[in-house]
Amino acid sequence: MKRSAIKVRVLAAMLLLVTCPTILSGCFKVWDYDEVREWYVKQPETWDEYIAAANADLQKGKTDRAGERFQHAMEMAEAAWGPNDLRVATSAKQYGIMLAARYQNTQAEPLYKRALEIEAKQLKATDPELIDTRKRLHDVLMALFKPEEAKQALGNVKLESGPTGKGRKAHHGRK
Repeated sequence: MKRSAIKVRVLAAMLLLVTCPTILSGCFKVWDYDEVREWYVKQPETWDEYIAAANADLQKGKTDRAGERFQHAMEMAEAAWGPNDLRVATSAKQYGIMLAARYQNTQAEPLYKRALEIEAKQLKATDPELIDTRKRLHDVLMALFKPEEAKQALGNVKLESGPTGKGRKAHHGRK
């Protein structure tokens, strides 16, 4: 090797030794918790916290993150309390509401069906939550051009026009 090539390599090595500690000095800083606290997002730990966090994400417009949290809440409820727990139905229904609001009716349909299946086993036919789920499933099925399924989803709940003719109210078939 020529002497000039060796000199260049020696100079490069010396330059690296001199500048490297300066460059890396920030890496070895001892950080105080107050300085880094905002870097970390507190993760929900309970089903209630996941539902609250998902709804908060919805309010902020973070629908993808909210969907992940509704899904996790549903899985958490199923693992902790079983597949027929009302918390599973609530998670599925709220996730379905979010998807239906985004016109993702194909994805909302199985969530509403799952919620309805659980609620129908656990709630009275006149329960407002069950009636609401039936109505929401009906609306999604109608949007998907499935009128026969939509009619079955309502059960004996009748949809009637409101007093102004706008909107609909869900009424149970019995008087």
